[in-house]
Amino acid sequence: MFGFPSEAFSTGPVALVEHPGPPGPLFSDRLTYHGPHFDGDTYEPGEDYQRLGTLLERVLAFMLDHKWHTLQEIHKATQPGTEASVSARLRDLRKPKHGSYTVDRERVCRGLHHYRIPRPPGAGQMDLSYQ
Repeated sequence: MFGFPSEAFSTGPVALVEHPGPPGPLFSDRLTYHGPHFDGDTYEPGEDYQRLGTLLERVLAFMLDHKWHTLQEIHKATQPGTEASVSARLRDLRKPKHGSYTVDRERVCRGLHHYRIPRPPGAGQMDLSYQ
């Protein structure tokens, strides 16, 4: 629909609503987040809910390619936001209220990690067994 996988709209407990307006460079700026709230001592729903929710959906949509990405790569593809905010959204995706996604992390070198959401077991495989 907007250049990212359709599974982004059917996976997890969040919903996106399309609004009129021009799309952004990679993701649509016409999306409104309607999912669960976030946590934290500094979280202010009126200020943060829509911003964090929209970034959560952008990060999820980008990561559903099931490839390894560094925080910098995810940040560049899902702007606006910061690498720290992207890292926090990856942690949010692991929480039950945001879908309980498996987010793998692997060290690339000193202090640099990359992340992926692996394909669910059996996804994209044909059953060629005889019955």
